[in-house]
Parts: sequence; structure tokens; C-alpha cells
Amino acid sequence: MKSKAAAILLSLAFCQLSAAQGAPDPSADGSKPAVSNIAGQAFPRIHPDLRGTFRLKAPEAKKVELDLGKLYPMQSGSDGVWTVTTDPLMPGFHYYSVVIDGVKVCDPASETFYGMGRQASGIEVPTAGEDFYQPRNVPHGEVRERAYFSRTTQDWRRIFVYTPPDYDRDPAARFPVLYLQHGGGEDERGWPVQGRMSHIMDNLIAEKKVQPMIVVMANGYARKPGDAAPPPRPPGGSGGPPPDFSRMFNALEEVFIGDLIPMIDQTYRTKPERENQAMAGLSMGGMQTFQIGLKHLETFGYLGGFSGAGGGFGGGTFDPKTSHGSVMADAKAFNDKVRVLFLSIGTTEGERFYNSVKGWRDALEGAGIRTVFYESPGTAHEWHTWRRSLKEFAPLIFQAPVAASAAPVARGISGTWKAEFDTQIGRQKYTWTLKQDGADFTGSATAEVGGRKQEVEVREGKVDGDKVSFTEMLNFQDREIPISYTGTVSGNEMKLTREVGELAKEDIVAGRADAEAVAVPPAPANPEAAGARESRRGRFGGPIALGPEDKPAFPPPADGFDKAREGIGHGKLEMAEYESKSVGSKRKALVYTPPGYSADQKYPVLYLLHGIGGDEEEWHRGGHPEIILDNLIADKKAEPMIIVMPNGRAQPDDRPGPDAMATAPAFGKFDKDLLNDLIPFVESKYSVRKDRESRALAGLSMGGGQSLNFGLGNLDTFAWVGGFSSAPNTKPAPELVPDPDKAKDRLKLLYISCGSTDGLIRISQGVHSYLNGKKVPHVWHVDGHAHDFNHWKAALYNFSQLIFRDGRAR
Repeated sequence: MKSKAAAILLSLAFCQLSAAQGAPDPSADGSKPAVSNIAGQAFPRIHPDLRGTFRLKAPEAKKVELDLGKLYPMQSGSDGVWTVTTDPLMPGFHYYSVVIDGVKVCDPASETFYGMGRQASGIEVPTAGEDFYQPRNVPHGEVRERAYFSRTTQDWRRIFVYTPPDYDRDPAARFPVLYLQHGGGEDERGWPVQGRMSHIMDNLIAEKKVQPMIVVMANGYARKPGDAAPPPRPPGGSGGPPPDFSRMFNALEEVFIGDLIPMIDQTYRTKPERENQAMAGLSMGGMQTFQIGLKHLETFGYLGGFSGAGGGFGGGTFDPKTSHGSVMADAKAFNDKVRVLFLSIGTTEGERFYNSVKGWRDALEGAGIRTVFYESPGTAHEWHTWRRSLKEFAPLIFQAPVAASAAPVARGISGTWKAEFDTQIGRQKYTWTLKQDGADFTGSATAEVGGRKQEVEVREGKVDGDKVSFTEMLNFQDREIPISYTGTVSGNEMKLTREVGELAKEDIVAGRADAEAVAVPPAPANPEAAGARESRRGRFGGPIALGPEDKPAFPPPADGFDKAREGIGHGKLEMAEYESKSVGSKRKALVYTPPGYSADQKYPVLYLLHGIGGDEEEWHRGGHPEIILDNLIADKKAEPMIIVMPNGRAQPDDRPGPDAMATAPAFGKFDKDLLNDLIPFVESKYSVRKDRESRALAGLSMGGGQSLNFGLGNLDTFAWVGGFSSAPNTKPAPELVPDPDKAKDRLKLLYISCGSTDGLIRISQGVHSYLNGKKVPHVWHVDGHAHDFNHWKAALYNFSQLIFRDGRAR
């Protein structure tokens, strides 16, 4: 086998360079070579829709496959060149291999990386709108390789050390230290290479979001003389039960406390106090962080686990009162000592990883232990989750006092401040009560939206000259959501940028409540007017890149399509209440019955879903579907139908609250309520047709994602599906339509639309591109609107004319 593998590698090394000779220009389809390719290699390539094309020449091979977590059979041409184009790939970094006649080898056209316990090829898939891990034109630190002798392991060990920009320019300056650990199956190269750690830190330091710090990246595998070497694979990986890592973890603890940290403090200009030392790690490194850090709180003041928790993965019970040497038995004392306990997870990670990290965090919060919890949207157990986690964790640690030379702040921060601003969930009113103590400040705030109020806590308040920053911790439905504020203060005015993770960003102005003139922009008379929405355009979601297919499929609706008309029949709106066994409570749905509704006639039903900040009345308040349908039915452009507008937030308290983002998990559970409770209720109370061809499902934003997820996942229930400006809760397209032939056969209409100025258009673009590639018939409509009811009303107008008609709309 070894000789066979060697022959394959030699053949590939010579054949790869010749594979592209004489070939047509591969960039004609808009694809680009991956940045992870070896210099000069045209493949692998990344397409605009994030599909990847891989190619290599192996003329003697009988069978070639691409292993990218999923096996893709490669096809051979007459010239012996094997090629495959994948499904759209998740943004970020991914390991892969080529399997040639059963032998797994690296792609000679790609750089190789140590991961999964071996050298593997890797591909970097660009992330639209995210460059925090890319090199920028800012001052750069250095990553230094160093060897040191460990008395614990009795051998030489290698580390990588990041020193921040200007480390060598000021020989008197001292720095805090972050010890940053890799995951199972990787080593100390992981963070500086795959993790892009230095670029992340350089950029954060340049933006003044973090304190300049030293970062130490050590090997997480350690053994004392005489101990067996642990297998270099992640805990719980394939191939049987997870190995016993306890001896390795114990040995690593001795290495850190007895060898590594003393060496770092002697060699580099560190601040050795516990308040200036942090430890964090990914996956296995997160588990190591909590085993070592919680046992040595005299050494570490900050702890972070990225996809890794202190309870391990999927095993045993965890009691904060007794685990980890009972260090958390006194929650108040622990919270006073540990400044940040940070946990993160990717929203699409495997159930075992997700439940373990989330369960550990819930147990801590239940015991009164303060945590910061971050979920990376749309990523799994992979480097992009961990890159984002480092970006979120680093700004929370080592917050330094204001410099002695800093300019004084007029009147300080103490006092009451007010602001009003537009957000995705409506116009919000805020009142902050702040108290400054030197360079720090604390406080609380009252947030009001839609007549609902909630108290929130202000943390990590810092003042540096005219610069101000703080984090707002919103507790909602047993979840703690961090919202960051950064900006400047001048007299009676604070100009702030407010960021809700990766989901939303607003520029706001706050004014002193006790000042003569408070700088608060007035609310527009019409909240749906262009001026009211303009400040949100281009800020919500991400950057917009339109392609040639992103154009209208329909003309704009006729004038007056959404205005009530006299002289025509009008339907009725009523609020219905039904018992939901899935949620465990009574729930409400707004129901429209068409003009002339009669129990003697059977009607089709459209289930119409709202967005993340709405409820069962959002469509009625902002879109007036009853008016749109009355007009269309009168003009005989739409079939008389019943429209059911439920609450898509499947939890007992289904109100959005001041920060509706916290309720996102409940939207993912709504399918059970929809299928098992709501539809049976509607079909028992109203005169409806009960076949799948008489049911449609559509929605806006979060509801658009639900409609695609649940409609395409239940083609035996729905024949007509529509997603209007679908949000990031939308499943990846290959999961939405895993069987294109079934979708072609069962769907009567699949309608996807978005506005050309909507920062979330990339979600719908990705679905459309995949459907095109699989030749699944669908409607793709892009108009000139943003993420607002101007688009959603037009989408309902178009969609409702297509559904419940004879034949298929293609």
C-alpha cells in the first residue's frame, strides 16, 4: 500500500502542472482560484455561488473521489483529468483529501495543513462581508516560533508566540497574555495558520477594540515519561469510543503551570497578575481551558471555550456546585473573581457538540454563574466558528485603565441618557442610567419597543478620552444576548455604533436627559416612509453584490393594489385561538376569510408567516393582506382563499420582547406546532380543502426562512412555497432540496424574492443559484426595494396570483 501511495503522489506531482495546459480559460464562468492554492495553480476554484470545482490529472486511476466531509465522485475525461464541482460550500476554511483507488492523499495543487491527526489539503472559501481575519493595511504584530524544555515531559516542546505591533519599539511596555489552545487532531500550528489569529488580533488592535496583548499557542498533547502517547484525534471522533484523555490533560496542566507560563513570564515582557492572564481554546482546547483554568484561578482571570465546555462532550452529569473542585459553589465569589467566562458554539454544529456546550452554559446560568454566550450563525464545528469566537472573546478581556494623558471627558459619563432609533424589530426607545468610576462605568437601561419594556444590564463600560464603549447584556428566555456599543462622547451627546452580533448594526445618537437640548432624532410621522427606513438600508445584513439574474420577474404592482376599494366584496379578519400541544399553551392566529365565505364551499389555505420582530398581527399592521386579496379576488386575479397568519415563535411567551433576536430558537421549532396543531385546528373550524395542492406556505424575513425550511421539508403537506427576503435561519440549499427530482415532481410553485437593496439578499441568491444548478423550476424575483413591507406587499401580490391555479407555475 505504501508503494502504491508513493506512486500516486509522484504521478500527481508531475501531472498536476500539465492538467491545465491547453485547457479553456476556467475563469469564463466567474470562478476564481482558491487563495489556499499553491502559487500558480488554477484549481481548486470557487464559483460566485460558492460551489467549488476540483481537478487533477491521474490517467492510471480507476476511481477518484473528493472527500470534503462528504464524498463527491470525480469524473474522468479522455485526457485523464478528473473533475468534480461540489454543492455550495459554507464560507470559511475546510480540510479535504483526494481518494484515489482507495488511497487518501493530499491534493498537490493545494497547500497542506495539519488537522484531523494528519496532513490534509485545505480550501479557504470567502465569506461575503467578513474580512476581520484577512490582512489589512494596519500595523502588524509578529508570530514567533520558539522551543523550550519541559521538565514535566522531559522533552523539547514548540510554541508559537504572537507579539503585538510596537512590541519591540517600547522596551518598557508590558503586556497581558492570552494562552490560546488548538483542538483535537491539530497542534500549535492551528491558530497561527488555519485560524488566522495574527490578522484577527492586528485588525482588532488597529480598531482599538482590544488591548495589545501577547498570545501564546502551545501544543495540547502532553505525556509524562512512560505514559502512552494519546491518539491525535478529536475526542469522540470516528472509530469507537473516545480515548481516555485524563492523563494527557493532567500532564498538560503541569506543563502549563510548572514550565510554560514561568518561561513566558521570564522571556517576554508580560504582566503576570491573574487579571492580565487569560486562557481559551477550541473544542478539545476549550475542555483543557476549563480543566486547567478553573483549577488555577490564582493564575487566570478570563476563560473561554469555543465549541468546548467544561463538562466534556455528551457524557455524564454536571453540577456546578460540586464539579471542578467545587470552585463554583459560591456563585457570587466566583463571579467576583472570574471577570469573563465565555462560551461559544456554531448554530449548525452536531447535536452532541451543541447540546453539550449549551447544556453546560445553561447549568452555569442556573447556578448563578455569569457567562457570555455567543452563537456563530450558520457555521459548524470548523475554523470559521472559532475565528468568529476569538473576534468576540478578545474585546472582552484585559480592559486597561484610561491613560494618564487622556483628555478629560466633559461632565463624565455618569447620569441619564436617552435615544430613539430604528431597528429590525421596530423603533426603540432607550434610557440609560450610568455611573462612572475612574475609567470604568456601570449601569442599567430600559429598552422599549412596541409598548413593551425590559430592563437590561450595562457591562464592561470604558472611557478613554472621548472614546466610550460598553456591552449591554439582554436577558431573555433564559438566554443572555450581548449587544456592543462603541463611539464617542462630547458634552451632552454620545454618538454610538450599536451591533447585535453579525445580524444588525445601527448608528445612534444619545443625549443627556437632564441637558437643555437632548440630541435625539425625531420619529418620522410614517414609520414605513422612505426616510424612516433609509438609515437601515445597507446596514442590515451585509454587502450587496448583484448578478445578471438578479432582476424583476414581474412588473411593479398596479397603483392602488394595497388600498381599500369601495364597490367590491370584502373579506373578514378574526382572531382565532387554538390549543397547541406542541408548545403547551393556547395560541392565536389571525385568519382572513374571503368575500362571500360560505360553509357550502371549500377553500384553499395560505399560511402566511411574519418576521423575527413580529407576531400574528405583523402582516395586518404592515402589509394588509386582507386589502390586497380583496382587490385581487374582485379583479379575478386570485382564487378566493383563506389566509392564516399565526405566531411563528413556538414558545409559551410568544411575544418578541425588547430584543427579538433572543427568541430565534423558538422559530426553528414552529414546524411541530404548524403541522400537528395549527393545520388540524384550521381544517376542523373552517371550510377548507384538505389536500396538499390546497395548502401554501409563505413568509417574510424569518418567516421566509421558516417557509422554505418547513415547506420544502414537508412536500406531502404543501405544494406551494414562497420565501420573501428570507433570513439567515434558512437552511443551506442542499439541505432544503436534498432530492431535486422529488421537488420537481411535488412542487407546483417555489417562489423566491428579495429586494436589490436588502443586505440579506445573499441568502436568497444562494438558494436560487443552487436550484438553477439542479434545474429545479422556481420563480426568482428581485425588485428595487429593501428589507421592508414595500417588497413584502409586492411579493404577496405576485405570489397570491400564482397559487391554487390549475397547472404549474414555472
